Amino acid sequence: MTIEVPQHHPIREHFDVMVTDTFRHFYGLVAQQLPNMKGEPLRQMGNYVSNILIEFIHLDRINKINQFTKTKTDENDTLPAATLESLLYESEISILEGTPEREREVHQHIGDFTLFFAGMLPRYLHPIKTDDLTENPDPIHQHKLVGIRSYGITAKFENSVGGPRAALFTNLAQCFEFNVLCLSVIKQNLAESIAPDYEEADKTFLIEPVTRL
Repeated sequence: MTIEVPQHHPIREHFDVMVTDTFRHFYGLVAQQLPNMKGEPLRQMGNYVSNILIEFIHLDRINKINQFTKTKTDENDTLPAATLESLLYESEISILEGTPEREREVHQHIGDFTLFFAGMLPRYLHPIKTDDLTENPDPIHQHKLVGIRSYGITAKFENSVGGPRAALFTNLAQCFEFNVLCLSVIKQNLAESIAPDYEEADKTFLIEPVTRL
């Protein structure tokens, strides 16, 4: 069972600071395209991105929609395979079964999943073999497209029920590339502080569910 990270735990506060500082540094990029993305909307998006980092510390949070297989990446390193296809399949099943709330949940998770991996662990991504994504086989590009689409779908669901976070998910879709950039910078900063060898950082960021905080 995963133990929740307390609201004021040092690791949560550390990620909050890293996201805030990175957003501030690269703010000019998003301001050019979305001049209204400032103040409270920007703060809410930063909080959401920071929470993704906290959530995905635990491998079982990545795995919360369905069971990911584990793939051996090398003799010292085992991580969950980036099986985005299975998540997309789950979203199709939700449509066929007529369960909109489940479909919204799956698409929100797809957005979180693609954002996290595209920004933090891109070398674990694999090409997606679906008809609408085969034009460009680059897995990072494919995951970005899927993430933007899924956050947009989540925003539509929120808006249809008068949900308070419709604007947040719209902003996450519109600022997906910006958030991927910020996460990649955070990943590099973490790598420099965690492991002298940048390539070793992937092995230290994802950890098994913690038993004590």
